[in-house]
Amino acid sequence: MCTILGEKEQLQESAYQTLRILFQVQGAAFADGGNIHHLSGIVVLLIDGIHGKNPQSRATALNALKACLESLPRGDLWIQFLPGVVSALFKVLIPNTGNRYGSKMLVGALEVLKEVLTLSVPKIESNEASGQIYNGFRGVVRLKIHERGNVRGALAELCSVVLGLENLKACTPLAVETLLELAVNTDDVEQKLNPFSNILQSILYEKVEKLPAIIAGADDQKKIITLQQIAVGYGLIYDDKSTLDVALANALQDSVNTTLSAAPSLLIQDETSLVHTKGQKDVLSAIESLLQKIHSPTLTIQLSERLEPSNPELAPFWLLLTANELTPTTPMDEIYSLSLSLLTSPTPPTERLQSLALRALSHQATLTGRPFRLTLIDTLYPVLHTLATPSATLQTASLQTLDTFTSACEYPNPAALILDNVDYLTNAIALKLGSFDLRPQTPQVLIWMLRLTGAALVPYLGDVVESISVALEMFHGYPALVEVLFAVLRGVVEAGSTFDEAGRGDRLLPYSSERMGISAVAAFLVERRAEFNSEQGGRERAPQRPWKDLAEDGGEGKYLAEDRSDVEDEDQDEESSPPEEAPPEKSQTFKTLLKISSLTKYFLPSHSPSLRGEILSLLLSSIPALARDEDSFLPLVNDLWPGVVHRLRDPEVNVRILAWGVVGAFAREAGSFLRERVQGIWGDVRAVWGEVGMRGDVPPRGLEGGGGKGVLIPVTDQGDSEVASRTETNERKITLHPNDGIASQGTDVSYQSRPLGLLREAVKDAVLSIVEYATVPPEAFDDVLFWLRAEIGMGEERTMKILERENDDAVWLTRYKMGLEGEIDNRGDGVVVV
Repeated sequence: MCTILGEKEQLQESAYQTLRILFQVQGAAFADGGNIHHLSGIVVLLIDGIHGKNPQSRATALNALKACLESLPRGDLWIQFLPGVVSALFKVLIPNTGNRYGSKMLVGALEVLKEVLTLSVPKIESNEASGQIYNGFRGVVRLKIHERGNVRGALAELCSVVLGLENLKACTPLAVETLLELAVNTDDVEQKLNPFSNILQSILYEKVEKLPAIIAGADDQKKIITLQQIAVGYGLIYDDKSTLDVALANALQDSVNTTLSAAPSLLIQDETSLVHTKGQKDVLSAIESLLQKIHSPTLTIQLSERLEPSNPELAPFWLLLTANELTPTTPMDEIYSLSLSLLTSPTPPTERLQSLALRALSHQATLTGRPFRLTLIDTLYPVLHTLATPSATLQTASLQTLDTFTSACEYPNPAALILDNVDYLTNAIALKLGSFDLRPQTPQVLIWMLRLTGAALVPYLGDVVESISVALEMFHGYPALVEVLFAVLRGVVEAGSTFDEAGRGDRLLPYSSERMGISAVAAFLVERRAEFNSEQGGRERAPQRPWKDLAEDGGEGKYLAEDRSDVEDEDQDEESSPPEEAPPEKSQTFKTLLKISSLTKYFLPSHSPSLRGEILSLLLSSIPALARDEDSFLPLVNDLWPGVVHRLRDPEVNVRILAWGVVGAFAREAGSFLRERVQGIWGDVRAVWGEVGMRGDVPPRGLEGGGGKGVLIPVTDQGDSEVASRTETNERKITLHPNDGIASQGTDVSYQSRPLGLLREAVKDAVLSIVEYATVPPEAFDDVLFWLRAEIGMGEERTMKILERENDDAVWLTRYKMGLEGEIDNRGDGVVVV
């Protein structure tokens, strides 16, 4: 004992170990009456030791105290030591920031306390002592949140002992609640609660009543733990739980409402998301786990009663849907009907409700499987209608629903799903347009269908295009609406053009742009002469006398009979010759594209620049596909040409760019059919190039300046092959006038803005297409050479190829004037011949 009272820690530890061994060997000897006084002193020293500073000494003192108590006989002696020992152990076990103990020390103290209570409490008759133990026990149970599992397990054992002590009934609710909380994270605890179902139900009811207030708090961890405790406790109650189900349904509805109604300042995602913060997500996940564990039909009925179809709320809808997803035996009819009514409502509900409705349809499709195909007539269009909303979250949810439909109904892909139901879908769109249901989603549905299926959908869109045509006629005074409808038509054209291009064959227009050289012309004339001679050689000679005289000589004369015989033979040949093959029937896709393109002429004069641009873009997409059939395409070009030409001087640069693109496309596809029309607009071409053309660099030789000044090319009188010096007096000057004033308004390339640069490129491409396919008169070709002298100087491949094909000599001369060609072909007459 003197050693223990010393300050040497090692000596104290050795003394505690000695006492432990002594109690284990001769503990019964201390129970004699003469040793009680010494035993009391040793117990006091051991109690002081477990509060020491050295962790190792404290643990050794606790082990010695445990050995001391175990060695004592069961009897009144225990009661004598109970107050001091229990008080000392409470001091160790009650969490205190000023004095922390390790997990081994806490586990040991809990085991000693359990032993002391087991042996002493049954003999306690004082209520005061029981009250003191209750007060201390309230502090000890705070260890239920300890991070170490061995500490929580030892606390669970202590609570089990307390529940079995009749003298500590006041501690029973606290012990049950502690075990309930420990059951969440500690194994083998739930079975300890089975005998206390009544107490557990009362405790659980209180927790359920407090749940909305806890959910409204800021402690997310507490929210999750409370939900987990309710889930565990609910499964341990075997009595009637109807009252608890009612309270739980109310609490869950209030809790979900609170969770989903976060303050705007806390939102970190789009408002259509069901949750906005990680805390919300964790809480809803805990509620889902709760619903999965309790699996109560009574609770489901309670949730259904709170779901009003006329005015559905988010919380009961989510709870009922989640319960059904987790326990598929719950009927889905009510949820399915409500989901369809939400998605087809003329007044769309909140986007969160729409997301839940899509989720419900997906779940129904998963449960039903392939037979769900029978319900697609009711469900597919509402999903596509939701897909057409501007909300990215709803679009994602709709696409996920379509994927679920596809897999559940055993379609290979969403395109097959849509095409298998295309009649119903197109009829639905046409009916909505026909009834003037012009919400933005209606035309957008068609755009999404085209995105999902591509060109395969276009042949089925005849009725839809007709309905759009009627809507355009009725609402032509609403530019925004007309623009939306033309955006849809443009999508149809782009998809249909892609399909048509895939099977596009050679087309033979009578207005071919192929030029014939001298040899080709000669061969053509020889062929025509041979055909003419063949026709002349096969004819019989004409009758030498009038038909009347021949008849008088004996009826129908020889030649008359022969001529009639020839006529009869020709008739027989005509009858026997096979009839000409009728032109192939135009595809439905072609008819649709032609119908759409024909509509554009009425709206090209629109006041909306964006609409004009939309229409011109549409034409750019449709022209290559429509050009396959000349009988339809050339009249279309004739109808559209005036409107397109008017847009060449449009005040909006982007519209002008597109208009020039359409002119180029017309030239490429219609060929020489545009020859006279191009001549009619050549003045506009000159004017536009005057605005956008770039001044070329001053060439080193000749071609100095534009406007009214001529280009001087020196040529010697002697016909010498070399160019004479400018200073010689015998030189003669040939003056060329390359279209006065064309480039006088040009813009220097280094200062040309991007829009003007794009416009110049568009005009250049259109002009080159005209030269290549439609041909231009010589004076117009001179304009082109002058405008494109910069490209000619750089030797741009496409430009050179097209221009040289038209007139390579003129191109050579232009390059010579720019100093890029070094020789002149002098024929001796003093004139340059190139």
